[in-house]
Amino acid sequence: MTYFQIQEIKDDLMITDDKDDIKLLNWGTIADGQVDDMLYEIASKNRKIASLPVLPINPPPPSVIGAANDMVKRKYALFNKNYESAKNYKEDAELAITGFVDRLKVDREIYGRILH
Repeated sequence: MTYFQIQEIKDDLMITDDKDDIKLLNWGTIADGQVDDMLYEIASKNRKIASLPVLPINPPPPSVIGAANDMVKRKYALFNKNYESAKNYKEDAELAITGFVDRLKVDREIYGRILH
């Protein structure tokens, strides 16, 4: 299961041909690993590792898909020497992952109280 979705990425970047597909697929594979690393790192840092599902998450929620897509778009921006966009894509991915991890803790606390 992959997180990134190449067609969404191409639509966002307004890519209409297939000439960059191999690059995007390779960057997508890298992005999936980076997203898993970010999930683990942010969950560990915030002491929420017990709330994190087994990685890779299947099926991935929209925030994880969006983060992976942003990481691919970041690689594309770096390739095209658009450093400001690359920085923004990375920040967006980190925000999506942080929000996902924060929601896990809230869900666990809410359902934990009901079950105990």
